[in-house]
Amino acid sequence: MKVSAAQKDYSKLSSQLLILGVFEKEKLPSHLSKNVLDAAKIEKFSGKDGEACYVRLNGKLKRVVLLGLGKKEKFDLAKVREFSGKSYLVASSKKVEEFCLDLFEIEEDVLLRAQAATEGIVLASYKFDKYKKKEDKQPEVKNVSILVSDVKLGKKGVMIGSVLGEAVMFARDIANDPANKLTPTAMGNIAKKISKESGMKCKVLDKKQIVKQKMNGLLAVSQGSIEEPRFIEMEYGSGKDTVVLVGKGLTFDAGGISLKPGVRMDEMKFDMCGAAVVLGVMKAVAKLKPKLHVVGLIGAAENMPSGSAVKPGDLIEYNNGKSVEVMHTDAEGRLVLADVLIHAKKFKPKAMIDFATLTGACVVALGHASAGLMSNSDTLCLKMELASRKSSEKIWRLPMYEEYSDLLKSDVADLRNLGGWSGEAGTSTAGCFLKEFVECENWAHLDIAGVAWGMKENSYTKKGATGFGIRLVSQLLLDWK
Repeated sequence: MKVSAAQKDYSKLSSQLLILGVFEKEKLPSHLSKNVLDAAKIEKFSGKDGEACYVRLNGKLKRVVLLGLGKKEKFDLAKVREFSGKSYLVASSKKVEEFCLDLFEIEEDVLLRAQAATEGIVLASYKFDKYKKKEDKQPEVKNVSILVSDVKLGKKGVMIGSVLGEAVMFARDIANDPANKLTPTAMGNIAKKISKESGMKCKVLDKKQIVKQKMNGLLAVSQGSIEEPRFIEMEYGSGKDTVVLVGKGLTFDAGGISLKPGVRMDEMKFDMCGAAVVLGVMKAVAKLKPKLHVVGLIGAAENMPSGSAVKPGDLIEYNNGKSVEVMHTDAEGRLVLADVLIHAKKFKPKAMIDFATLTGACVVALGHASAGLMSNSDTLCLKMELASRKSSEKIWRLPMYEEYSDLLKSDVADLRNLGGWSGEAGTSTAGCFLKEFVECENWAHLDIAGVAWGMKENSYTKKGATGFGIRLVSQLLLDWK
């Protein structure tokens, strides 16, 4: 599907379908044909959110659909994405191959709104059906024109939105894949393919090389599985500032010896969604070309129970000299991330952000509406909050008080990997554990356990993996200065 920006000029409009957004209780544009105005009057169309009015026409413009935008003062970039996604679904249901979208007057923020609209359209088209028997092909939307007042800005917004939409769909595909298809080895091959296509540097370490690097957390977590671990390193650009992105890549997490309940364990294929964010962002930056040095690092493994699996009470010695007592083998993500965060030091990053489906406690605290943010930098948090507003991906900062770090003290090691059996401050204690392995003044940890999948469905967010974080971080990198 191709999305483009076109000048808003109804006198030259020729299309199978025009979808027009109308705010509640606002007059319809006078340039609409009398047939449309009359139909809206007969249908008592008022522009309420979700309201629709369908009109057939004779001439170059075949059909018009009026869609209610709701109250103007409540209309933001999230609503732009939702409405644009709805527009795609309406057009698809009408089995048209092309349509025009006139959202509203967008003289202000043309670029951002065109970007958001494109993301909504592209993401609404997503489906994961590659393992299903193919039915007879239905007509698909092939071309969408977004009508704008400034074509130059509109084109730039559409370009960014298309790149981000495609990156998110790419990440959704990876995360939705079953664990017997997406193994740590397969993830490494995906990273190589992305890098080869975009000219990025890429290293994928196998088990022997991981042993040589003394990444003992990654080795411990993976030792119960027949699938060997992989460590992935990708590099884009050579800008003055280096931003390191770190992803948790547990391609399946059974919990190890501390076995998870069987109910919904199939969802544990999503425990690599942090890695999917990193791969998606790296794919996007190769096309968006921010003036930065961006590094993507991923620890990929399976966490399985077996006779060779790491056991509660075992000790892990990291190559930075710190030791960790394993209290619970299902708190494995932090054990893997510790190795990756240590490795990140060699790039001397200006900023570092890690992404992980780390704790069920984050779902308890924030549900499926927001990711949990923890950081040692108010400056980085402010930048991320601004990017969050533009991307419509919500984040909420959680504390990392000293009292939470105290819960990680061990009798036999420097740290233990569990704050306490009661689950007290589970998300914050996990963040405090990671902080022990960070050497960067601007570090942020995003716990995406509640938003990587299971979010409330809307027009552009479907059941399964969401790709949450790619739009947020890409926006952060675009706006870095």
